[in-house]
Amino acid sequence: MKRVKAVLFDADGVLTVPESLFAQIYAAEHDFNPKSFEQFFEDKFPDALVGRADLKQLIAENNDIWRWDGEVEDLLKLWFETENVQNEALLNYIAKLRNQGILCYVVTNQEKYRGKYMQDVMFKGKFDGFFISAEIGAKKPSTDFFKKVIEAICGKNPSLKPEDIIYFDDTQKHVDAGKRLGLDAHLYKNVEQVNDIIKPI
Repeated sequence: MKRVKAVLFDADGVLTVPESLFAQIYAAEHDFNPKSFEQFFEDKFPDALVGRADLKQLIAENNDIWRWDGEVEDLLKLWFETENVQNEALLNYIAKLRNQGILCYVVTNQEKYRGKYMQDVMFKGKFDGFFISAEIGAKKPSTDFFKKVIEAICGKNPSLKPEDIIYFDDTQKHVDAGKRLGLDAHLYKNVEQVNDIIKPI
């Protein structure tokens, strides 16, 4: 049996488990249709996810949608704090993995501000590294994203091969993309499933 050496975890839906997205909550609190955000998140937001646009600027330029009267920084703070609902059971399990010398990384599609918030606030000191789409310049499920992740991890750990890296994500197309690049990828269900997959190896 091979020994587990590295595990990748998606953030939203795996490490974070808010009941509702911020845009839905924000729309309900301000009494307007959440569908008004659809065009923003479909047409504008993707550029921020790969570092081609600045979220603060996008919000300012589209404030007819957001209708925010204060500083954009305050809106982002509210946004990030609202969605900072952590999967404590999984994070506790990850801490045990790291205590055993297993490398654990976050791999996530995030614009730069929330990516930094994850590194500096949400998961500070809880992982061996972060792979943020806005920093990489590509997002899941692109081949480029996963290639850069694999190159970075295996470059620092020459004994590692892609098949030695376990990957959990709650989006099937991301799992499929990881598998195509050789990762031992799984659709995330719960911490018990993670333990079942890692423990026998």
